[in-house]
Amino acid sequence: MSKQSQENQQTDLVLGYWPFAGRNMPVIFMLEILNIPYQVNIFDQNTWFGKEKEDLNLDFPNLPFLIDNSNGMKITEIHNIVNYILYKYEKGRNLQDIHRSSPYTQSRNRVKLSADHSSYNPIDDFKIDEIRFILNDVFTQISSATAKFPQENQIKYAQDTIVPKLNKLIKFIEQKNQATTSYTQYFVMGYLSVVDCYFYIISKYFQKYFPSLYDDYSHVFDLVLNSFENIPEIKKYINSDKYPTLG
Repeated sequence: MSKQSQENQQTDLVLGYWPFAGRNMPVIFMLEILNIPYQVNIFDQNTWFGKEKEDLNLDFPNLPFLIDNSNGMKITEIHNIVNYILYKYEKGRNLQDIHRSSPYTQSRNRVKLSADHSSYNPIDDFKIDEIRFILNDVFTQISSATAKFPQENQIKYAQDTIVPKLNKLIKFIEQKNQATTSYTQYFVMGYLSVVDCYFYIISKYFQKYFPSLYDDYSHVFDLVLNSFENIPEIKKYINSDKYPTLG
């Protein structure tokens, strides 16, 4: 197992995962945006399926996992970990407001991702969670396609399972951003939210394994990806040696 943490910062939060980018990334993106110190423990097949896994004393061992050394909390499952971070720091799913008011930023008003926050409605939290689960399904289906099917059958599987979801998603994103005039402010909900942290990594996997299918969505998806990459903390992170490669 190898360890990776933010430079010169004491870390209560320890996130465990494989050496590649995957289901762990929504949590890492959130922590980077909020400037919350964390450490990543990287496992390979030998260490995860060996003694180290048992030594962690997780109730339900799985990757990713989160250990909070400030209170002894140990949890698994990506949605659970994301929700815990939001709960621990008393934040909602609207990262636009989180980022602006986070006590972990240098100044409480250091970054204002949008001049108009009127588009946010607390009811949106339920829609954000709905899309999080849909994107998680897409990630699972991408993994299934590439692991279970020969290459000649992967596109057919993706067309049957993934494409119908993305057709709905692209319409949703276009509706939410129909009044947007800035291509650096193009997000899934029309403002930066937790769901963008999911959308980024899953879109990157879809683009990698199904480039011909991705082309049908690139005119919208690329705008969201570029907006996310232009967040200063995200730009710094993905250009650093901490950013893992896709699996």
